[in-house]
Amino acid sequence: MAQSLLSRFEERASMSSSPEYNRFVSTLPSMDRLSDRMQAMTNDDPAFEVRREVVGQQGEMTVFARAPQTLPEWFARADAFPSRSFLVLGNRVHTYAEARAEANWLARALQTEFNVKPGDKVGLCARNSPEWVISFMAVQLCGGVAVLLNSWWTADELAYGLKDSGAKLLLCDSEREAQAADYCAANGIQRLCIRHRFDPSEAYQTLINTYRGQPALPSHRVADDPATILYTSGSTGYPKGVLSSHRGVISALYSWALMARAIGGLMTALPDLKDGQEVILLPVPLFHVTGCHASMLGCFGTGRKLVMMDKWDAEQSLQLIEEHSVSHFLGVPTQSFEILRHPKRESYNLTSLIELAGGGSARPAEHVGAIQSAFDHATPRIGYGLTETNALGAINGGPSYVVKPGSTGPVTGPVMELEVHAEDSDTPLATGEVGRVCFRGPSIMIGYFNREDDTAKAISPGGWFDSGDLGYLDEDGFLFLVDRAKDIIVRGGENISCLEVEACIHAHPQVRDVTVFGLPDERLGEVVTAMVYLRPDGQGASAEDIQAYAGQTLARYKVPAEILFADAPLPRGATEKIDKKTVRAAILAERS
Repeated sequence: MAQSLLSRFEERASMSSSPEYNRFVSTLPSMDRLSDRMQAMTNDDPAFEVRREVVGQQGEMTVFARAPQTLPEWFARADAFPSRSFLVLGNRVHTYAEARAEANWLARALQTEFNVKPGDKVGLCARNSPEWVISFMAVQLCGGVAVLLNSWWTADELAYGLKDSGAKLLLCDSEREAQAADYCAANGIQRLCIRHRFDPSEAYQTLINTYRGQPALPSHRVADDPATILYTSGSTGYPKGVLSSHRGVISALYSWALMARAIGGLMTALPDLKDGQEVILLPVPLFHVTGCHASMLGCFGTGRKLVMMDKWDAEQSLQLIEEHSVSHFLGVPTQSFEILRHPKRESYNLTSLIELAGGGSARPAEHVGAIQSAFDHATPRIGYGLTETNALGAINGGPSYVVKPGSTGPVTGPVMELEVHAEDSDTPLATGEVGRVCFRGPSIMIGYFNREDDTAKAISPGGWFDSGDLGYLDEDGFLFLVDRAKDIIVRGGENISCLEVEACIHAHPQVRDVTVFGLPDERLGEVVTAMVYLRPDGQGASAEDIQAYAGQTLARYKVPAEILFADAPLPRGATEKIDKKTVRAAILAERS
């Protein structure tokens, strides 16, 4: 490239309101230098050696030659720092050694008391807690497939996930146990309550005490065996189970470990960490890849302390950052925005923060400048990945994010590939041309569980996964997202199927037609909005009536925040489908 990103940052540095911030960011590597260093380390550092290998059914691709083969092997990396604090919630702290030991005892209990065998599906549905993490570890030690179920789901949605995945056992907290009890009893699904609202459950603690000192029995899993199922909403209107292998998850984790090592080697001034340990705040649910993979599982690669939140509260997050000297914040951009705008922010000591990272949804470009202005020693970072890629994709941060605040950055190599493809082909488009954003690499899912047709639509014969997003690559290889091809809304990091919400509202006896779409929102990114055309006899129906009706079936975050009413039939295109884009554009034009 003609001019480095760092030099472009230096040219623009005078535009920032904080010289101290400019000095700090200039110590960080730009993404072009970071990518070059990561690639060089695959030759210089034997731990990150790569090779070509056939992966599952997706053909030959670049893989890490010396990465752990299974998640239990990944957990064993913690043996290098056993006495470090790992899991923190309230006043409870587990060191890495304590968490590892407790996971082994629970695994032995699951194998003995619940007959969990390699390959068995085990559901996990609870608020964030040490017991959630230890349960996940235990399922992997048993050789089971951890089915991460959305704890915000309704009872019907939870029953759907259990049925769809074929789970034989549900590990849950008392709130979710009450929701699932009838379905589990009627369908022979065992369940174990692992936690009440503030403490481990008696049943959980009894098992731990009974099997204390007894390690898990061998499970004999290999890299391409299934490890996880996470659910994602798509344009088809039903949640799909994303089945991933041990290799898939670890390929993402090892890529981030490589990036962390490369950043440390390139920084011209290392941050001052309390007790020499990085601390990451967990403000997002563990049932998503941002929480489970990028935050929790990533800790095993760097020895970070994980300070957990079981419910988001902006002021509590400020208190936790100060109390625990949090160095890394990773949440949806909505959460960093709430920290930024909180009226009491300046009352707290946040100088330990070195990174405010976002994932799960887009961060408005103007938020990058706002973070620059508000913090002298915390750089914004954005990650773009999907459940289907195990969160690996593209990352932007440091000087590069200042120069290109609207970009999600370049692909996170060296094992992931990114191209922008033309419609219905694996042909890459030229620089600047908008097309389908596609990924190929070992972190891509095995497929949608028990949905071969959906898998075939998503992954081409050449191994390229279609993200459903539209975008383009610039001259520096940075990705810019411009639209979504799939009919989904991303509200505060949660994917919501428009079709699912439309089907629910359409069933209302007074609704004739409805179209659902997202409208921009400064805090959440998008909010769910419905345009409704009532039947002639339904003119008495109010927005509150329809919201209450939808709330009987849909999880609360899916219920439209705004119901609009049309005076005439909704416009339709040549195929007789409602012209959603025209409806949405008209509303935006009216409000601009």
